[in-house]
Parts: sequence; structure tokens; C-alpha cells
Amino acid sequence: MKFSIKTTASLVLAALFVFLLAGVAPATEQWPRPKGPVADFAGVLSPQAQRAITGLSTELWQKTGAAIVVATVPELPPDQTIESLAVELMQSWGVGQKGKDEGLLFLVAVKDRRLRIEVGYGLEGLIPDAIAARIRDQAMRPHLKQNDYDQGLLAGVAAAAGVIAKDKGVTLTGLPERPDKSSGGKAFGLIPLILMIVAFIVLGRLGRRGGGGRGGGGGALLTGMLLGSMLGGGRHGGGGFDSFGGGGFGGFGGGFSGGGGASGDF
Repeated sequence: MKFSIKTTASLVLAALFVFLLAGVAPATEQWPRPKGPVADFAGVLSPQAQRAITGLSTELWQKTGAAIVVATVPELPPDQTIESLAVELMQSWGVGQKGKDEGLLFLVAVKDRRLRIEVGYGLEGLIPDAIAARIRDQAMRPHLKQNDYDQGLLAGVAAAAGVIAKDKGVTLTGLPERPDKSSGGKAFGLIPLILMIVAFIVLGRLGRRGGGGRGGGGGALLTGMLLGSMLGGGRHGGGGFDSFGGGGFGGFGGGFSGGGGASGDF
């Protein structure tokens, strides 16, 4: 009888263990890797915003080899934080080029109202935690607080893309050109920077007044680009605006991250 009780108890425990495991699906099963740079599992992004993010991320990938991916989920799994899920998705999807790991993941958990910017190893020197936090606070939070996911994520992607493009010495379509310091005095050289700061403040106020309407995200794109231009400190090549037509997004294959980036509520 004792043996029977022990056997029954073991079977019950084993069944319970299997049941619990079945209830926790890996991120790769629950949220499979997207074909492009946008994975809107929460269904909060408009088609226009998805196209805009895809276009900018694809252009950045084609010109620099750096990958920016955006993901939204309805809510966080019970056993995970926004940070742990971001690392898991970053690695399981392989965001970034293999061997370089120049990947960036924007993750939003809608119900939890949590945001994470996960930075791959290859971009940690260019986008340290302080820069990621400024992108979060200045480009994204004002829009996300109003449930405007289109504007918030597009502005964040544009800001990060601007920083990366400037360091890589390329010009992205629509990114403002860095003033040429070789011509004119120091005082004259400060004028474009002052104008950009004023424009950023005005655009931010207009965005708040505009409410949470979902459109093409032109204001957020310009705001993000201006922020990226101010944050970026690397080289800058080319002039004017480039026209971009190009192939698809192929920014998967890497995915290693040391936990750098920025998290927060909105």
C-alpha cells in the first residue's frame, strides 16, 4: 500500500510539473521572429506607422549593417520582466548582424505600460544607457503616455537611427544634415543647433496638443530625427537628402546583448 501511495504521489507531481511547463511557452513559440523589423503582436500600430518604421529600419540596415526591430506585446508573461523578455527576444530572434551584434530592440508591453530599449553588444559604445534613456524620455514617452504608439515608436526609431547613421558616416532619407563647422565662426555655427532645439521643443508641444490620433507619424519622425542629430557625435558623410529604394530587411543573425539600454513606465 505504501508503495502504491508513493507511486501515485510521484505521478501526480510529474503531471503537475508537465502542466506547469506547458503553460509557459517559450518566447520563440509565443512570439515568433518576424519577417521584417516590425512585430506588432499587440495590434497597436497602424499600417502607415509600420510602413514608416520598416522603411527607415531597412534603409539603416542597407546602409550601415545595424538593425532596429520594434516589438509590441499585449502583456508580459507572469514569469518575466520587460528586461528579461527583451533579452530573450533579442537573442532568440537574432537581432543584428552575426559577429557584429549591432542590433537594437524597442519592446513595448501595452497592458503593463512598460517600455524597453535593448542595445546589442556592438552598439553599446554608441548608444550607452544614458543615450537610450534620453531617447526613451524625450522622443517616446510623451506620445506613449497618450497611447499614441505610432508616434512614440516611430520617434524612437528615428532618433536611434540618426545616432547610428551619423556615426557610420551615412545620410538617411530626411535626416537633417549636420552643420559644417569648417565655414563660419563659432557663433554662427551654433545657430543651426539652436534652431534644431527650438524646433524639437515646438514639435513636442504640437504633438501633445494634437492628441493621440494615428496617422503617418511625420511629426514624430522629424522630432526623432532632430533628437538623433543632436545626440549623435560621430562622423557625417554626404549632403542633402538621399532617395532610397532598395532591397529588404535582413537584420537577423546576431542577437547578443549585455543588458545595456533603458527601461521605464509610460
